[in-house]
Amino acid sequence: MPGRLWLLFALLLALVACQGGDKPDSTATPEVTPVTPEATSAVIELVPLTPGLKVRDGLTVLAHSEGVREGTVYFFAEVRNDSGQYLSQVDAIIYPLDADNLKLGQVSAAPLMTDIPPGQVFYAGATFTAPAAYADTQRWLWYTPARQPTLRGHFGLPVTVTTRGTDENGLYRVSGTAQNDSGVDLYYPLIDVALIGPDDNLVGVTHAAVSTEREGVWPAGTQAQFTATFRFLEVPPEQVTDVRALAVGYEAPGG
Repeated sequence: MPGRLWLLFALLLALVACQGGDKPDSTATPEVTPVTPEATSAVIELVPLTPGLKVRDGLTVLAHSEGVREGTVYFFAEVRNDSGQYLSQVDAIIYPLDADNLKLGQVSAAPLMTDIPPGQVFYAGATFTAPAAYADTQRWLWYTPARQPTLRGHFGLPVTVTTRGTDENGLYRVSGTAQNDSGVDLYYPLIDVALIGPDDNLVGVTHAAVSTEREGVWPAGTQAQFTATFRFLEVPPEQVTDVRALAVGYEAPGG
């Protein structure tokens, strides 16, 4: 069994551990990484950028929304892989801009999923507090292609939403279960949840906290429990009309 595959799988499991086991903190708000002369070329940063969405050929944006609400900048996208190749990595980056369209920093909006197969839909998105002098954003959706996946992922596993709505703290939560019907034990379980609002718009996207019967392993034929917590919605909670969820797990190398 190729040693590099086991190394990559170990790195994936380490990433889960760094995120608190198999429960990523879906309530955390990304911070803007500021642009500084020490971190990047001042000459490059003084070149104005064109606001808007930049998408690499091979990605089809099925739906997206962006803007500012009560001082929070948001960007959500539902994307399909039409590249004909696997996506070993998807990069989604938001560049806040000032009134002169100069970069104020950057925020990652990338999905945690890897080895996304052709034809697969996935979600990207992030929210953050608008920095001082904020005026607009430039948003990038990019990827690294691969002819074959490094890890075999089982996408689109059945998901059942059991509860949704605001909690006692006013946060919107979605809870439910996902079924591992792949026939094999899976690792690194991930569930992304998107909220739909008026006119079928995306009004929220987040990673769910996931728990399984065995820590770090999603045994074949069992259910995983998940809870997705949304600290921000583009619309009032009562205007949420639907929930979409995508569940995936990965086989161990050589499995």
